[in-house]
Amino acid sequence: MQKIIILTLLVLLLVALYVPLNIIIDSARLFEVGQGDAPGDAEVFNKTGTYKIDASMILESIDHNQVFVFPLDSVETKNSITNDGLGWKQAEYLKVGGAFFESVWKESLDKDWSMHRMIFNTSCKENSAGFESATFVFYQLIFQQGELRYEARAIAISPLEGNITWGGDNIFYRPIFGANVIDLDKLKISADEALSIAEENGGKAMRQSVQNDCDLYLVFNGEWLVVYNAGHESSSKLKIHIDPYTGKIIP
Repeated sequence: MQKIIILTLLVLLLVALYVPLNIIIDSARLFEVGQGDAPGDAEVFNKTGTYKIDASMILESIDHNQVFVFPLDSVETKNSITNDGLGWKQAEYLKVGGAFFESVWKESLDKDWSMHRMIFNTSCKENSAGFESATFVFYQLIFQQGELRYEARAIAISPLEGNITWGGDNIFYRPIFGANVIDLDKLKISADEALSIAEENGGKAMRQSVQNDCDLYLVFNGEWLVVYNAGHESSSKLKIHIDPYTGKIIP
């Protein structure tokens, strides 16, 4: 008799929890870097746009609370960064990305949006002083059709090409434990420092072995992942994982 009562109570409990559990499970589809249902680069979003920037002036204009951006092909701009091994550092990309976000969407990043991912790209070279391009992915939590989801936006910045591409209007399922959030105030190792650490731990030897005929990118998604692609062949690749708070190599 006691077993029947316990079984009955368990059945009633499962019935009572069915709807909230179903919402949680349906909202728990994971998205990770490189998977098809992840917030991707700016070009793959439902709505996209590209603006021209004057790379020689935009940082100074932001310091003066001005952001000058122009529709693509509407104006010829002169870029201050040429393909001579120089580029912007993480702090400069973040400054431009934040100002552009507020200029285009008329919203503050500090209010409802969180940083989900950072990607920095550059070609291999000796004594790299920065990155040639960067992409930032942001999201905010929303409740849609009885499910917890994320609305995502992306900004891709290329000083060398003198443009910024944005992407938005995409909705993604929320992981069961939530998507990772990049807290820049707590981040101890910047992209610039992560690259230096990678160079000292096999990166420099790898790119020199191929006479710098390679590209590299850094992805932050909970940790720094530095990838060297030699000769544009996936088989010639070096991956280095770095703890973003200690700078130590993760095996």
